Amino acid sequence: MYEDTATLASKPIEKIDQITQRVAGKADAVIASTQRVANDALDALHGKVETLREQVPDKLHRTAARVDELARLGIERASQAGSDMRQQVSRASDRTVGYIREEPLKSMLIAAAAGAALATVIGMLSRSGSAKHLHH
Repeated sequence: MYEDTATLASKPIEKIDQITQRVAGKADAVIASTQRVANDALDALHGKVETLREQVPDKLHRTAARVDELARLGIERASQAGSDMRQQVSRASDRTVGYIREEPLKSMLIAAAAGAALATVIGMLSRSGSAKHLHH
């Protein structure tokens, strides 16, 4: 009937782990999307560069090299940003799990208060939305 403190404390840990996994998945998706966009842009530019290469060999060669370099730098920066985001999420998760282990009762009370506050805000917003529909 009553759950012990360890069982109650594990639920926020599981929730944090789920959130961490979702954020890491989104970071990976952002990286993949950025790489696709950069690759598509590079492919489009490369086709145009080939056409221009026949017309202006010296300038075009330098331009093509610069385009390739910029595309590579963009991909590297996107990858680094995703990696940095995953590390920050992991550190935040580790700190949160450590706090929950050290202060399980306090953590449950904070989680309950946050849940109650969120429920209140959602309730207020849903009533506000219902009132707007009644006036229109």
